[in-house]
Amino acid sequence: MQETLNPSYVGKIFPPYSDEVAPLRPTSGSARAGKIFYAVLGSAIIGGIVWFVGLLFSWKWVEYAGIAIGVYVLFEAIRSMLKSHCAACPYCHREQGSKSLLQLSLDDQNKQFACESCFEWLISDRGQIRAYCETDIGDRKEFDCPVIANGIWPDECIVCGAPAARHLQAKTLNVGLASLLVGRLSLSYGSVKNIPYCDAHEAAVTVKAVDGKIWASFNDYAGRRRYLHANKLHRMRAAR
Repeated sequence: MQETLNPSYVGKIFPPYSDEVAPLRPTSGSARAGKIFYAVLGSAIIGGIVWFVGLLFSWKWVEYAGIAIGVYVLFEAIRSMLKSHCAACPYCHREQGSKSLLQLSLDDQNKQFACESCFEWLISDRGQIRAYCETDIGDRKEFDCPVIANGIWPDECIVCGAPAARHLQAKTLNVGLASLLVGRLSLSYGSVKNIPYCDAHEAAVTVKAVDGKIWASFNDYAGRRRYLHANKLHRMRAAR
């Protein structure tokens, strides 16, 4: 299945969608043990922050609430992770759902997530994984993607596919005010260079810094897929 032609796109990059549908299967015992470990750690952090705020201001009820929240989060996480499943990515066939941060279940209904290897968007729905397609977009306006280390951009305008007339930069500075709860101010900076545009387009890609990683946000899903496709071909050529 190939990407539907957008009348405004005049380029030559049309990444195909995968037609494969992968069934979910239970994760291994070791994978579930790893998920439970991170569940314990996460619940301790969430409950611990609330408990610390209560301790800081001598609010006993907040301290008790922090303990209760931590126990509740842990119970719900373990219950969910005991039902965790996994499946192969329809694009790169790497296993999805075994790692701790991704939770897949037979109860999923059109759950969107990104492949942890090739970064293609996927859908988990009632026991199966399939490609995220144009019909899934709806009224969504932003499509984020990790910026690929030592990656490249398509040799055309990222918006319309016309020859690139200029290469612009996108940058961001995030101020983490939430971290003031523990007495420090968090700042994160990110930038991406050489984003290709024609003379008619600009600012179609923005960036954000999250947990020390740089993410690009596209205003068009097809543009996101062209970026990934260009880097896939780049890696294949470099490996020869």
